[in-house]
Amino acid sequence: MKPLLILLTVLAIVWLLRGARRVPPPPGRPDASARPTGRAVQTLARCAHCGMHLTAADSQRRDGQAYCSTAHRRAGPRAPFGRR
Repeated sequence: MKPLLILLTVLAIVWLLRGARRVPPPPGRPDASARPTGRAVQTLARCAHCGMHLTAADSQRRDGQAYCSTAHRRAGPRAPFGRR
């Protein structure tokens, strides 16, 4: 019975010490998880010819469709995948 009491006491001390390390941030300072990462969200576009995904800023547009390269823009759209 005595070893069980000692074990429970040690576990309680460890549990209390682990909880003491998790101190909330002081008021007025956001915690690390709430800080912005500095990365902007970018919209993806799909090439109408080959289907490759790329950022909308990097795509070339023609007739309202996005293309990954000049060659694919010149070639034009292809049939959707699975219907060739």
